[in-house]
Amino acid sequence: MGPIPTDTQLEDIARFIARATLEVERSLREPEQLLAYMTPQAWQRWQQTRLPGAFTGGGVSRADVGVTRIQRLDTGRAIANLVTRTDTERWGALTLQLEAVGDRWRATGLQRLYAARHYQTGTRRPVVEPSPQQRLTAARTDRREAAAALRAVQRRLDELPKGSSGRRATNQLSTTWEKVVAELDREIATLTQRLEHGRQAQRVLRRTR
Repeated sequence: MGPIPTDTQLEDIARFIARATLEVERSLREPEQLLAYMTPQAWQRWQQTRLPGAFTGGGVSRADVGVTRIQRLDTGRAIANLVTRTDTERWGALTLQLEAVGDRWRATGLQRLYAARHYQTGTRRPVVEPSPQQRLTAARTDRREAAAALRAVQRRLDELPKGSSGRRATNQLSTTWEKVVAELDREIATLTQRLEHGRQAQRVLRRTR
């Protein structure tokens, strides 16, 4: 293992891999290209678990990768938590496990924690369109996860000294998660209303038969 990177250097590594991952998720590059930044075992696990479909949004820019938080496990391992823009005004969480492999740091784990419902159809992989009830159930699950992430970030915010760079970065992450929770609240309200309208229409239809 070479020199131990600083947190800033680890953030740069994580953001670079996150951008490459987002390009794959937007169908802008082939999944095999991530093998340059991941171990083969991690790549296989990611391929087996990633969802079909693709995010929209076109080309990936630096602004599509939000605040990055690094948690060191030891001198040769770290966890990176990031948010990436899945679509206009939509964000999803991405977690990377980074390890020193030889003289390079590579991803030995990659997981998309949020925004599964943002994947769009029309790609090479077959997609089954979820029912309105399935979408509502998924939205409620995502809302619980996003709210838990927001609470965790806010607890971390309370521990950091005012004016510190860590507090500023954590505050930005908190704001992003607040937007995610608000977005999910709107989506849940809309889906609930549509389901209720559908039930009412079914009741009317049954009465008129």
